[in-house]
Amino acid sequence: MAALDAIVHAARVFLEARWPAWHRRWGPPHPACASQWTCIRSSLFVQRALGQAGIGATIASGVPNAGARCGFFDGVSWNSHAWVRTAGAIVDVTADQFSAADVIITPISDSRYRAGLEPDARLSAGQSAIAAVDAIWPDWIEETGSARYSALQIRPGTAHRRR
Repeated sequence: MAALDAIVHAARVFLEARWPAWHRRWGPPHPACASQWTCIRSSLFVQRALGQAGIGATIASGVPNAGARCGFFDGVSWNSHAWVRTAGAIVDVTADQFSAADVIITPISDSRYRAGLEPDARLSAGQSAIAAVDAIWPDWIEETGSARYSALQIRPGTAHRRR
């Protein structure tokens, strides 16, 4: 669990520095929070970072619609959202867009998260999201030291903010 926590927190710091560029490419409107609208890309990135460290992870998502109560529940309503699932845990680095914590690592049973079951109740990771993660991946490898790093080599704050 310590390795998971360290990698996820380092990934959040790393992504915070990249979100503004993603938003600039998308154009207006500008988000109220830097992580807003980045959940698929950010989840793909976290999934890849965990996988590189030997921690299996999958993407889960939910899009509330007429028949589905899924996504992230902020205490008032269900919101379209994507997050990562590992063995026994939900990992979310963009829940702050719903006024939750910056990084959430919580049991799979956390009732705030509900994956959509039908295709129209899930977000899909399109080619642009995959390309965005591919574009920043070399920087992550450079900042964390190696393409084949051990989970124990990543510590919170290892990925440095670029100014």
